[in-house]
Amino acid sequence: MTNGDAPKPYDKEWLSIEGQIERLQSYGLEVGDPKVAQSFLHHANYYRFAGYCLAFEESRHKFHEGVTFEQVRYAYEFDSRLRDLFSQALQWIEIDLCAATAHYFGEKYGPFGHVDAGNFTDKFGNEPHTKRPLYHADWLKVLQEEAQRSQEIFIDHFRRSYSEFPNLPIWTLTEVMTFGRLARMIRGMKRIDRKNVGYGLYGIPEPVFFSLVHHLHYVRNCCAHHSRLWDRTWKVSSTLPQHSDWKHPMIQSKKRVFTTLLLMKQLLDSCDAIETNVREWQQKVNELLSGLPDFKNASARIGLPKNWETHPVWVQE
Repeated sequence: MTNGDAPKPYDKEWLSIEGQIERLQSYGLEVGDPKVAQSFLHHANYYRFAGYCLAFEESRHKFHEGVTFEQVRYAYEFDSRLRDLFSQALQWIEIDLCAATAHYFGEKYGPFGHVDAGNFTDKFGNEPHTKRPLYHADWLKVLQEEAQRSQEIFIDHFRRSYSEFPNLPIWTLTEVMTFGRLARMIRGMKRIDRKNVGYGLYGIPEPVFFSLVHHLHYVRNCCAHHSRLWDRTWKVSSTLPQHSDWKHPMIQSKKRVFTTLLLMKQLLDSCDAIETNVREWQQKVNELLSGLPDFKNASARIGLPKNWETHPVWVQE
């Protein structure tokens, strides 16, 4: 459709699993055992599977010569394991960030310091769809609504016991706050407070910290919706530290998976309570990345620099 053309009605018909296999074969995909392929596509939607085909196509709907169904399936399964590892690390990071932010903010401003707009800047970002500016009042209103909807026992106890409801103490609020609302809070915090949390607790410079949290919120949403990760170019990337470890050739692209793994690793290194689990997680990542999908440019698609296993941030204890 060219600019100015009106959208046309959708005219694609339902296609059987057998028909889906035939279509893939017509695009040049080699299918050794159609029954195995059919069984897989009964589990994985054809449209979802087609997303993994993109890396193996020389042009739309034309595979490189010799590409097999099993190669694409391996990329699919590789990505599933990668997404599980991302999700595990993001869970640890979210819990730690909530605890650290609540502890710091509560100590400095008191249990209800977050209710006072004067304890924040006026920059809470923009509404994702309309792009209109978001302010402290917008952020607080959503949190109050979430508290009112919550069925958690500890929230119900606070509702019945204290007059401040639907406002909650910050250390209670972070237990029902979404990662997105936490990212908004960190973005809205005064620069000195972001510095004290980001650099003071995690060793991450303030300009990087709130950008990184916003990026990880985006990545978490990708994981929650089971989106493809391994060859994705991030639409929301993070600002990187100025150190040479974060510049080319040590970093291939800030919009690729490996850079995000490094950023998560730096955060996880400060989560002392889960140190052993982090080492195990990192070993699983190493094992997974040692067997990339069978694609000539797989390293570049995932953003792996040469000798990535010895990257100073990745091996830092």
